[in-house]
Amino acid sequence: MREIKFRAWNKITRKMITDHLSWGLELNFGFSNLTSNWIMMQSTGLLDKQGKEVFEGDVLLVQSELILIRTGEKTGKMSSKKYQVVWSDKIAGFCGKDEQGKISGWAMSKDIVEKFHKIIGNIYENPELLEETNVTACK
Repeated sequence: MREIKFRAWNKITRKMITDHLSWGLELNFGFSNLTSNWIMMQSTGLLDKQGKEVFEGDVLLVQSELILIRTGEKTGKMSSKKYQVVWSDKIAGFCGKDEQGKISGWAMSKDIVEKFHKIIGNIYENPELLEETNVTACK
């Protein structure tokens, strides 16, 4: 069984709480510290290619070499794409949402994430990462 971890973004202080989340229990009102000032994000249970834990809200960069579909031949051209990690009820898993808001139809895979994906920030501390189209192809 995997450990379920969370981190939280405080909208007021604009700081991310990542370690030792401790929420007090209030008798009549549930969790007293979980107010509208906090955004909770769950860990995916995956690590990126640098060994960093991937959470909801992280922005990942994936780079791969383009290949010809018919032959499988490598082209020598690289493709880069940035996307936000989100939960999808449709696929019951974590997946990517691109700059245009399109959610991928595939769940994030441990083998692929650990090999090709790198965390470059998150949507709260680095909102500018997804503001422009970041799809490029170059030699």
